[in-house]
Amino acid sequence: MKSFKDAICPLPWIHTSISPGGQIRLCCHADTDSLIKENHTALNIKNMNQKPFFFNNQFYQDIRSKFLSREIPTPCTDCFKDRTYLGSSPLSQYQKEYFYNEQQIPKDIIADEIQYVDISLGNECNLECRMCSPLYSKRLKNTWKELGLADNSEPKLTISTNETFERYKELTKHAIEVHFQGGEPLLSKIHMSLVESFISSGQAKEMTLIYTTNLTILPQKICSLWKGFKKVHLNISIDGDAKLNDYIRYPSNFSQLTKNIDRLAKMSRSDSTISASFTTTLQAYNILFITELFTTLESWSDVYSPTPQVNILRHPHFLSAKVVPKNIIIKAKKKFLLFCIERKIDLKKEVNTEFLKLEKFFHLLLDTPIKGDDYINFWNYTKKLDLLRGEQFDFWGKDAN
Repeated sequence: MKSFKDAICPLPWIHTSISPGGQIRLCCHADTDSLIKENHTALNIKNMNQKPFFFNNQFYQDIRSKFLSREIPTPCTDCFKDRTYLGSSPLSQYQKEYFYNEQQIPKDIIADEIQYVDISLGNECNLECRMCSPLYSKRLKNTWKELGLADNSEPKLTISTNETFERYKELTKHAIEVHFQGGEPLLSKIHMSLVESFISSGQAKEMTLIYTTNLTILPQKICSLWKGFKKVHLNISIDGDAKLNDYIRYPSNFSQLTKNIDRLAKMSRSDSTISASFTTTLQAYNILFITELFTTLESWSDVYSPTPQVNILRHPHFLSAKVVPKNIIIKAKKKFLLFCIERKIDLKKEVNTEFLKLEKFFHLLLDTPIKGDDYINFWNYTKKLDLLRGEQFDFWGKDAN
């Protein structure tokens, strides 16, 4: 590693994350080993009566100690690998945001109050995205049952809605940044109650709200409430042009999505505290059409970057871009390079990490052998789901043969 700063992720000193079922975890990007434990038992907000007692427990101290010793904690392995092989990862983003001077780099295993809270507000969602699961969308429960897949959703919280609200309120008591995820956070009543409480307490004036949202809904009430915050940023999930996005993010309506993006863009043009960016999950279904997505997003380039944050799908394995035949990957790479030429993007000089990540990912895909079972499972899953939804995956055309 280049420096001590490069060896450390700032999140364990300032941040905690809550899963859809209320489990307390190190980070939403980390693997399942990231669940915060006390005496070998995973913690849940239902057990958090008052002050967040866990933030300096042995689990957190061990994670911080490893970072300070220039070791990579097991839950963080994938993030560091992505930075090494693809040039960027969430780790890169957090280091840039929080390590803006040497004084910000932690030196002790004991941390102060939680400043940044990431909350996945259950699995209430209006979509059934193909690469998603019941953990994040309860609408997929019956679909997975029909497909013969095991339900991976977490048990519902056994405390009341009011108690859940109070736990979240206590958890965010000293927060200056709150990230709402889902499910779909804009559907959540607890989310609305929290936003209103931040305003009534005066906390909102110094607080940044971040959302990961499909933006197929945009209630006027929340748009009005956002005006009371220091900053609001939306990460808008979108995985293709109109036809492909509606196929992947079933039953999304691209026309309604674009209307909501237009509404949000209008707000951003008149209020600099409200911003947005796009994020896409790169997977087997859309890797051939990533440049079409770039072109689609150029419609809002006067206010938002048309280059989305690219998240590489890992699970389920059989929907990863790694199952895509090499002739399609070669075609996708050629389209990407042609797009760069047309837009006068010099990848040797480019500072946009998402373009560089894509270039490296294409190289990685061409060097990675396809696991036979994953490719078979891709088609089995796709055809069964197509049959249930009355759809057909014909986006590869003759290249699929």
